[in-house]
Amino acid sequence: MLEKKVKGLTRLISKTSCRIALPTLCTLLLFVIAIFFVLLPQLEEGFIARKQEMIRELAETTWSLIENYHDRELSGELSRAEAQKRAILRLRTLRWGPEQKDYFWISDMEPRLVMQPYRRDLEGKDVSGFQDVKLKYLLNKSLKMVQQQGAGYVDYRWQWKDDPTRIVSKRAYVKGFEPWGWFIATGMYLDDVRAEIAEIRKKLTTISLGILLIVMLLDVYSIRQALAAERERLKIFLEREKLMKSLEESLEKLKKSRDDLHASLEETVTSLASTAEKRDPYTAGHQVRVDILASAIGRELGLEEQQLEGLHIAALLHDIGKITLPSDYLCKPSKLTREETAVIRCHPQAGYEILKGIHFPWPVAEIVYQHHEHLDGSGYPRGLTERDILLEAKIITVADVVEAMSSHRPYRASLGIESALDAIRAGRGTIYHAPSVDACLYLVNEKKIDIRSKDLSVSPEDQEYEASESWCRMA
Repeated sequence: MLEKKVKGLTRLISKTSCRIALPTLCTLLLFVIAIFFVLLPQLEEGFIARKQEMIRELAETTWSLIENYHDRELSGELSRAEAQKRAILRLRTLRWGPEQKDYFWISDMEPRLVMQPYRRDLEGKDVSGFQDVKLKYLLNKSLKMVQQQGAGYVDYRWQWKDDPTRIVSKRAYVKGFEPWGWFIATGMYLDDVRAEIAEIRKKLTTISLGILLIVMLLDVYSIRQALAAERERLKIFLEREKLMKSLEESLEKLKKSRDDLHASLEETVTSLASTAEKRDPYTAGHQVRVDILASAIGRELGLEEQQLEGLHIAALLHDIGKITLPSDYLCKPSKLTREETAVIRCHPQAGYEILKGIHFPWPVAEIVYQHHEHLDGSGYPRGLTERDILLEAKIITVADVVEAMSSHRPYRASLGIESALDAIRAGRGTIYHAPSVDACLYLVNEKKIDIRSKDLSVSPEDQEYEASESWCRMA
């Protein structure tokens, strides 16, 4: 058997080069595809988007400038003709861009060019009978955009800045100014963006070729090192086999120890839970049923196994603090006095004090401390609000209410599962954790879990009392 493994390792050495080279070549291919077919197209789209945003902001700025002159018209400071004249003069001289040759232009709704810095010969002319197809297309398309949307982008072909002999693709942002029947626009040259992309593509090509060369050299080096490593691996194979066998034995022992420890923990927790219930036979099995329901809610919410285990332990122990309370209060067959209620409400803190010194892998003591807190701060003993309450405590609160109200108590018969579900529905999102309520309703209504209580006839006054305070001493 060992001889076969040695021969297998020898054959493995001869195949190592191919195994290393193939993933490397695939990585290089993916690198090229990512650069030239994914990154560069996205980069181009990003450049165009930024340019579009820039011309939009510039057009919005000039629109605000015209609006200022309109305000002066409305105030009587200027006539409309004077206000429009000053606005045109102001915009005619505005320039932007690397060469300060990019400009703004204005048209009215006829449409006619009101102002075009580089084609003043076209200003004021009726486009309907004009022979320049580019101009007619630009103005008609811009007018349609303004009429339909108020503002937007228009693609067209126009002269390159101040050179009427060079016609290029442009994209303009146009925005209507309704008071004067104008629309204002400025544009960007798409060739500029393409030129930037071409320059970046050139640089990336050079860099990529350099990276590919370096990676290939590293690949050769890696293959040589891998071959040396395989030879070394052959030398230490026998020792490794011994170590693996020893490790497997250790893992088996560790697993057995872990299982024994988990079983001991489960037995200890179950024993602690039953201690509280022995003092109150009327609620026997309450903590177990709360655990079953809470664990089912936790699984429905998608909690991980580690968190579910902590929820399970906390649910079994959530009423451990009742071992410190007078049994007369727990079994009292009538409503509690205010003082007795205050004593009963100490059991979450008492449970926390009992459990805080035990080193659990989960915040069990804090969950027990919080299992009567409400999202809106109306719970006890600390009046915590939603963001301060642990998820496990929120789940146990819902399960606790449903189990307590649907079970018999010394001071009243079972309120029935429907009353319990109505109570958590009423408090969903304000008192009780909404996802936990939804999960509980689903589990019960779809019969994914069996709540053994049946609905009984109970007066509305009793139902209101049970859903608000009294159930807490038994829950």
